[in-house]
Amino acid sequence: MTTYAFNPFREMERMLDELGRLGGEGWSAVPAVDVHADEDAVQVVTELPGVAPGDVTLNIEDDVLTITATRPAPTAENATWHRRERQHGTVTRHVHLPYGIEAERAKAKLADGVLTVRLPRAAADRPRRIAVQAA
Repeated sequence: MTTYAFNPFREMERMLDELGRLGGEGWSAVPAVDVHADEDAVQVVTELPGVAPGDVTLNIEDDVLTITATRPAPTAENATWHRRERQHGTVTRHVHLPYGIEAERAKAKLADGVLTVRLPRAAADRPRRIAVQAA
């Protein structure tokens, strides 16, 4: 009878490899986002490592910001791949905005793999102060 030493870490790695294959060629998950607002604007921040600014598309329709990003597949000329784990392909994330915004004044920047989108709030959705008068 042959006995094998059980290695739980090897078994976990095998299971993760199998799960990764189910995702196909694209990224296996959508990028996480942070959304916060102040009196003037809504800000959406997401991590897109390895994505160039020209490979990001932003669309605003109604109260939804759609972020689409493409990360190219790594290449190696005249090489045999032994492991290819870095994710590539196209991902899309839809973010429902908490307020009406002025889309024509929106600004976006991608620095160090972090996309920051600033969306000015519409005048109708900005908080207003109401003066209280003595009776």
